[in-house]
Amino acid sequence: MLSELDEDREDVMVVGLAFEEISPAHMKVFIERYAVKYPISIVDVYAPPEDFAVPRGLPTTHVIAPDGTVAKQFLGPVTREELERVVGSPQQ
Repeated sequence: MLSELDEDREDVMVVGLAFEEISPAHMKVFIERYAVKYPISIVDVYAPPEDFAVPRGLPTTHVIAPDGTVAKQFLGPVTREELERVVGSPQQ
């Protein structure tokens, strides 16, 4: 669903952060198996990016506004409809 959203919407960019201990080879298998089309970065769980705390559960989805702030956070599975309610209608 995230790959489709990324491909369908020019005004949306999907980036994955893998908060788990996984090798690049295993990540490649995951990307191929699930036909992931957006970039995924493997995050060091002991030194996560400053702006993102270690998630309380997975999956966790952050919607980032154009100004770089977190517009909404979802803990657990999220649907495309939920994401599009936050992001809004496609820009023409």
